[in-house]
This record gives sequence, C-alpha cells and structure tokens, in this order.
Amino acid sequence: MTSIKEINKEVNNAKFINHILSDLPGFIEIREFNRKGQVKKVWFKDTDELLEYKPPKDKDIYFGVSGRKDTTSGKASNLTKVNALWADYDDVNLKEVKKSIKKAGLPEASIYLSSGHGIHSYWLLDDPFDANKVISFVKYISNETGSDSRAAEAARIMRLPGSYNNKLEKVECKVIELDPSKKYSIKYLSNLMGIRPAKSPDFGSDRIKGIKLPEAERPCINSILKGVEAGERNWAQGRLTKWLQMMGYSKRRAYDIVMAWNELNQPPEKKGKVKNDFYAYWDEEYKLLGCSIPDAELQELLSHHCDRYNCPIKGSIDNLVLDNHIKLNNRIFNNYREISGYELIVYGVLLAAENGLNSTQIKKEITHKGEMCMSRQRISTAIDNLASLGLIEARKRRGCPTFCKAEKQSSYGTGYTLINNGVINGAIYQAISPTQLKVYILILKYSFNKGTAFPSTLTLSEKLGVKRQTISDHIKALEESRYLKRRYDYNEQGAETLTCILLV
Repeated sequence: MTSIKEINKEVNNAKFINHILSDLPGFIEIREFNRKGQVKKVWFKDTDELLEYKPPKDKDIYFGVSGRKDTTSGKASNLTKVNALWADYDDVNLKEVKKSIKKAGLPEASIYLSSGHGIHSYWLLDDPFDANKVISFVKYISNETGSDSRAAEAARIMRLPGSYNNKLEKVECKVIELDPSKKYSIKYLSNLMGIRPAKSPDFGSDRIKGIKLPEAERPCINSILKGVEAGERNWAQGRLTKWLQMMGYSKRRAYDIVMAWNELNQPPEKKGKVKNDFYAYWDEEYKLLGCSIPDAELQELLSHHCDRYNCPIKGSIDNLVLDNHIKLNNRIFNNYREISGYELIVYGVLLAAENGLNSTQIKKEITHKGEMCMSRQRISTAIDNLASLGLIEARKRRGCPTFCKAEKQSSYGTGYTLINNGVINGAIYQAISPTQLKVYILILKYSFNKGTAFPSTLTLSEKLGVKRQTISDHIKALEESRYLKRRYDYNEQGAETLTCILLV
C-alpha cells in the first residue's frame, strides 16, 4: 500500500508540473542524461502527457522551463513562454536561500525544490510571459542573490522533481515548499527591481548589424556570444577571438563577428578599444582557451559561463594551455597520404619552435636518451618533402646546417587541430611508431579536440591509403600504449560502432 508520504510527494510533483508548465504554447522538452553524459530528448504535447512519464532512476532528468515552438531544438530561437522566474543555488540549504532572497529585497519564492545538492527557487507569474524577454528579471535575481549565473538564460533546463541526482550519490529531487498563492505580475516585478523586460532577439534575421553570430559546441562560447557585463569584456573578447581563429574563420570575418558581438555587451565597449584588442589577441599567443586557467580571477569569470554537465568536451581538455600544444592547420589533411609519420614528427617540432631550427637543432629535438627516432637521411628527406608541400621554409647553405621554419598559413575555413606536445614526444621517445602517430593525429582531427572520436576504419583507411586491418592493428597498438581507449557500442540499427576515447 502506498504511504501518505508517498502520495503527498506525488501530489506535490504533479502540482509543480501543472504550475510551471501548464498552458504554455508549444511542446514540453525533457532531457535524460546517462552517466556517460549522453542525452536523449523526450517531447510532450502537454502536462497531461508529462504526468504519465516515469523518470528513469539511473538518469539525470531535466525539463525546459520554457515551452518549445516545435520539437527541433531547445535553443532560444525556438522558445515560447514561461510561467515563472527561476534561480539555481548550489551547495546551500533552504534557510540560506531564503535569507539571500530576503536580503536582496525580493518577494518570497512560490516554490522551493531540493535539486539533490542545492535548491531551485521559482517565482510564479500571474500570466505566461515571453521566455526571451523575462531573462532580464532572471539575471537580476541571480546577480542580487548569488545564484548560479549559468542558469540565468532563457533556454535553461532544470531538474525535474521525482527524478534523481546521480552526480555523486543518488539523491531524489523533490518539492520542499509550494505556495501557488504567491504569484507576481511582470509590472510589479519591473517596478520592484527597477528594470524592464529584455528586448526580444530578432531570430528572424539572426543578425547583429547585418552579421550572423556563430553557434558553438562549447556552452562557454555560446554564453559569451549572448553578451557579457563590463568586468568580463576583455577576457571574453580574448577567448572569443581565439576560438574564432581556431575554428578557421578569416581575420576579417572574425573581426566583424567580434564587433557585432560587442553590441550585445552591457554596456558595449568603445569600438576603438575592441578593434585594438582584437588585433592584439589575434596576432599574439593566448593561453586561456582551455577549461582550467591558472589565474583564479579569470577562472572565476569562466565559471560564470561554464556548463560542464552539458558540455560536449566534458573537461577532456581541462589542462589545455596553448603553449603546451601545437596548432596543426587542417589543410594538411588534404595531402595526408603524401606525408609520412617521420615528416609529422619534424613538422611538429618546427611548429613548436616559433623562431625555427636548423637541422642540427632538429636532431637534438628528436633525440631521447642518446638515440634519434629517425636517421639523418630521413630527417633530410622529411625537410625536403615538407618544403615541397609549402609547409616549411628550408634555407640551405653550403657547409652550414639547413635552417627550417614552419610557414604561417591560412586555414581557409578548415580550422586547426590541437596536438599536445606529449603526442609528438611519444613518437620521439619511440613509445609509438611514426605511422601510429599519423593514425592518432587523424583520429584527433575527427574528434575536433573533444576527447572522443567515432571513426570508421573504412574512412581512416581511405584517408591513409592502407587496408582496414592495418588501421585496426594501429588502433590496437595505440590502446596498448595508452594513447586511446576503445569502446564498442551498437547504433539504433543494431550495427556495432567504435568509439575512441583519446587519452593524450
């Protein structure tokens, strides 16, 4: 027999769903995340359908606070209306949350939900309101009460009551308090907070001053692209500029995007400063594109935009510092069959040496414990071939070592592949063979620096001009050398698929 406690819990969950999601135009979106971070989207026409849904206990379940126009996406351009304002408080109890809200001079929340390791608060509205316009109020609450600023976006997903938080130990998400009599009008909140509803973005044109802003796989970049506040503009511009460069945007195109993006900042920076900063960031090395930044203040700024749980790279490049990596122009893959693993080693060494090296210095760079990873003849051949492909400049003088320097090249929109110096060093130390290095770099290219690739051995074999079995042998050897880890899955058609998890 079901206990009264269980009945009351289910009633509260149903009340929550009805008050938060009833009468919203469009569809209700549910996202199910498994322990690997893989997501499955489930769509419902209305709350009646949603109330029949049984959340899987082994998955983390989220719902879209706003209605969705259709089932294509949960992006801001596909949102309709909301029934409430919201805030997400991490690692605090209900008493502390209420104290923060009261101290900020805000009205009491209508609903408090235990998220498993924090508190979610909701302020019910007397009428549904435009999801993109309401965000100015949500940001105000976040700024004034210290809630998670990452949740202050129109397309936010929040934990569903009745589901479980599986991040650490399994903890149920449940309604703590619910008072539907506490409803607020936008007019009242606007007067209280001293702010107006946000301007609804023009998703029809999706342009700022005629420039279409890009979309990124990284939540931090997408968050920055929505505009930042005065204290974040310099850092955000640097991160955005280098991301555009890494993605292969031309200098002119990237400049136009950054200038358009500045119009979204609160307030916009002076155009002259944005221009000067852009060229400085573009031409100089930038060490803050990764997920972990040595500077605590800058790391805090990143945390305002980071959404690790919904991030496709999931910390796979946590320790990315660009001076520990080389940037391999993706145009090299147009001639990948013609390039040997030995040539990739020499090219990698030269890419890491900004001012160039002579052939004697190259020999020292590829020597480990007194042993070179290739012969002098192979070095000479590699230099000649790399020069013939236009990848390096080679200056030969009689009686002197050949001076070599990597040529600066535009990617023409193809982007770059980041390669950890440790990958090249592994071949120099002979932990992997030059051919295995060549295979690994190709897999890395297909992973686009996300830490995971889904390569077809047929695709790899065609790109390298070798048999599929040879590719399989190299991947196995890379796994034995702990460069990657293989995982076999099955797709919806029942066919076996290979996932390579990159470890270096």
